[in-house]
Amino acid sequence: MGQIYLALGRYSEAESSLLAALNTFQNVFNSDHFYIQETLRRLNVLVQTVLQADRAADLSDHPLTQSLLQELTTPPHP
Repeated sequence: MGQIYLALGRYSEAESSLLAALNTFQNVFNSDHFYIQETLRRLNVLVQTVLQADRAADLSDHPLTQSLLQELTTPPHP
């Protein structure tokens, strides 16, 4: 569902859906399971897309989302 919301530009709903899926998968599978890794990848794509659209304000204060935002907006150290 998160991918559909992302394609529609409904970033807040995409984030919520992906975080809910991640929470469910984390309660069922080990952290290295494909579903968890794929959901994390999709969250990363979401945050990249939101940054490119200059709509970071659409995202929540969820710690994972904020961590991805910081990771993607902090310049690398020389």
